[in-house]
Amino acid sequence: GTTQVESKPIHVYPNPVTDQLTIEIPQGIDVKAISIYSLTGQLVQAHQSEKNKLDVSGLVPGTYILTVMTN
Repeated sequence: GTTQVESKPIHVYPNPVTDQLTIEIPQGIDVKAISIYSLTGQLVQAHQSEKNKLDVSGLVPGTYILTVMTN
């Protein structure tokens, strides 16, 4: 059979960010890791637990890719 999975959005703001990035994760979603990558694929920040605020003030201004690994 098939399993229906309800889609729940994760909200990330502000964009653009200068110091603190907020990540709103809906209830029922278990976050395993949050990572920030440069556009060249280099890992620049990694967080192993669920955090809703990330300090990004030390990052060089530019464009980054945010990944949220869930259950």
